[in-house]
Amino acid sequence: MKSSFKKCHIAVLLVVVLALLLVQVPNVYSVEFNAPEKALTFLRDVVKLDMSKYDAKLISHIDIPSDLVASATEEVKYNLESAESKIEVFCTFTNNALRSCNLYMLEGSPLHEKPSANVLEAAKGLLQRYQTYSGAEYIQEMRDMLDTVDEIKPMTKTSGNLKLEISINKHWTYIDWLFTFNGIDVKGKKVGFVFENGYLTGFMDQLDLLNVGSTDVNVSEEEAIRIARERAENFTLKIWQNEWIEVEFDLVNEPLVTEFSMQTREPETLYPLWDVQLYFDKDYYGWTGIKVRIWADTAEVVSVTATGGLGVPEEETPTETSTDDYSNQTGLDPTPILIAVLFVLAAIIVGAMFYKRKRPAIR
Repeated sequence: MKSSFKKCHIAVLLVVVLALLLVQVPNVYSVEFNAPEKALTFLRDVVKLDMSKYDAKLISHIDIPSDLVASATEEVKYNLESAESKIEVFCTFTNNALRSCNLYMLEGSPLHEKPSANVLEAAKGLLQRYQTYSGAEYIQEMRDMLDTVDEIKPMTKTSGNLKLEISINKHWTYIDWLFTFNGIDVKGKKVGFVFENGYLTGFMDQLDLLNVGSTDVNVSEEEAIRIARERAENFTLKIWQNEWIEVEFDLVNEPLVTEFSMQTREPETLYPLWDVQLYFDKDYYGWTGIKVRIWADTAEVVSVTATGGLGVPEEETPTETSTDDYSNQTGLDPTPILIAVLFVLAAIIVGAMFYKRKRPAIR
């Protein structure tokens, strides 16, 4: 009797856990289908694909609410098929705005309403149509910069806090507008096109996704090195050899590496940061040096970490997320799988409990 009672409690507990999960499951295949419709609009009105010739099939629509990530995110996947062309499309939306769209040619070439004569003409048309599609005011300055380009070739142009970069790698042409200040490029804060063999295959707009909290640089490179060396000299390096032992070390003046960048200190907000890499006079159980990260606007030390080894440094603290880590990921949500597992477990336990009640006892 007690065993059945316990099993009943376990079954009830599983049902409760399942109910809690169902409350928090992200909306997959949302009823409103806003993102899928916006994706098709982008393909039709901006990319200018001749959608009348394609059979567009929605393969997946994942809606991740803002309580699970920094910003509400939706990921959409389409398959576009025609007799002459087959394209796989992935689009990502953040806060209801398109952030990226990648087109993968599976068969043939994309079918456009009116093909462009060259990449420059295609880029200018895309930028104009994207401005209409998004309503983003910052696009106009990008159009003005691109209007000064006569031909597509590797180049760099700067206007205020925008830098236009054009690069070519075999079949691919990259056109990027990056946010820049004091000669520092914020690579994650940009608008970019990728063309393959003259056709658009990649688009990104994260210029207004990342905010700039401060561009004040109150810590010079020399001051950053001084702070880093002071903190590194007080660093405790511990190595595990059947027990934790402290290892004395010496730092050298050279080599020394400093790097200035913009990093996130608050969600989606960038601040200036110094990375200072100092080195030991020799390897200590695989460790080669110490890296110190310092906010350039406040002089606050973010982290002091040993580098180059396999041990576990005592004072290591989490580092800030790089803007380069903002990548668009498409994958399956594991929550439905977990829910299915819980359903099966609950069914097995409840079924076993009633089966045991009905079957005759084994003598």
